[in-house]
Amino acid sequence: MSGKLVESGSLLQSTYDIELKLGSGGSSEVYLAWYKRLGKYVIIKKTICHPSIPAQLYRNEVEALKNIKCVYLPQVIDFLVENGCSYTVLEYIEGESLDKFVKKRNSLSSSQLSKCFFQLASTLAVLHKHDVCHRDIKPANIILMPDKNVRLIDFNSALVKGHDTGVISLSRTYTSPEQYAFFQYCKTEKRRKATIFAGADVSHFASKKSKADVVAESNSLNRSKFHNIDWKLSDIYSLGATMYHLFSGQAPLGAARKNVVFPMREAESEGVCSAIERCMKVNPSERFQSADELADRLQSLNDFI
Repeated sequence: MSGKLVESGSLLQSTYDIELKLGSGGSSEVYLAWYKRLGKYVIIKKTICHPSIPAQLYRNEVEALKNIKCVYLPQVIDFLVENGCSYTVLEYIEGESLDKFVKKRNSLSSSQLSKCFFQLASTLAVLHKHDVCHRDIKPANIILMPDKNVRLIDFNSALVKGHDTGVISLSRTYTSPEQYAFFQYCKTEKRRKATIFAGADVSHFASKKSKADVVAESNSLNRSKFHNIDWKLSDIYSLGATMYHLFSGQAPLGAARKNVVFPMREAESEGVCSAIERCMKVNPSERFQSADELADRLQSLNDFI
């Protein structure tokens, strides 16, 4: 990344004491900081701003979460811009991302996974009622806290009330077939300059495009043959694919062209397995048609009580 770096021990607007860099990816860096005013730890996500990139890109996580109250979502604390960089300040969540369990092959109990499944379905129901679609659900974006409840994080790719920042994530293992096709369409048609791909360095083309050009091309893409994608049903697919991996220990085949059959073991509930299979139907019309419907189905199974 270019731009002024944040270093451990530095202060951000005399309010946040940066203590530790937690990681980086694509165009963002993540820090642990001490919030002096409230006396607690927070997470700060730093992104370098570019004048040719629509402003809403940098506020996307704020816009997605600012009016939503849900115990399974992080709280947005602040958003600020300094020295050509944007900083999103979020609640610090203690715990471990579920991709760590996948990598270490540390299996959670079936009842615990069923509880996570229900909590995440309930979270999607709240998000979708507020016209927010996550679009990047995967184990790495789910935190399992010490109390065994979950938090769904990372809304950089979210579609918020129909306003598309142009960020398209591709976590192939968990991406719905229609989202994968959309990504490939953008790539094949050489529309990279109209779409900011998550994890890509956009600085090489941003300087050659005015903000108006970027927005115009993005809007043109949104009117493509993929404008009818139901991103809520795409979220449901991604949640199903995530739970498939967590329950079975096997990564589902990315960009599937046929319906999956869950490799059920004795420990798994037939009801949960069938719910996962239905979430992952290739045809969106065959999936659960809302996150509420999925949550109700999971609650009726009582596998997590």
